[in-house]
Amino acid sequence: MATKNEELRVLVTGASGYIGGHCVVDLLRRGYRVRGTVRGPGKRADVERLADRAPGSQGRLEIVEADLANDRGWAEAVRDCAYVLHVASPFPANVPDDEMEVIGPAVDGTKRVLAAAAATRGGVKRVVLTSSIAAVAYGRRDSSDKVFTEDD
Repeated sequence: MATKNEELRVLVTGASGYIGGHCVVDLLRRGYRVRGTVRGPGKRADVERLADRAPGSQGRLEIVEADLANDRGWAEAVRDCAYVLHVASPFPANVPDDEMEVIGPAVDGTKRVLAAAAATRGGVKRVVLTSSIAAVAYGRRDSSDKVFTEDD
């Protein structure tokens, strides 16, 4: 007999990232079916290995390709999902010259995810959106030894 959580699918955007990976493992451990997004096939194996950290989760993790910079794949990614954890965010290797190099793609990607979730016509019950460390760490003179909190 299936548990209540096993009947629910959660989409985790950015499943190959640090936060996304932790979300995937936690959800699998709690019995949810998880669909994780990756930008391309190069990160698929990394996400597949996350199931090893959640014993008994075989068959409950699915990986799909969807890039925040492109509309392709988002409708399929949210299909049959009750919840969306949008934790994907562009993260530049270096501090950008212009803050919009990070903000623009992050906003556009979030709009894509929200539009796809809204288009399910009631299928997605809740979307949880997180931010990126780039939102508080870049552009601050005191960030090298600062502990960031919700106030930041």
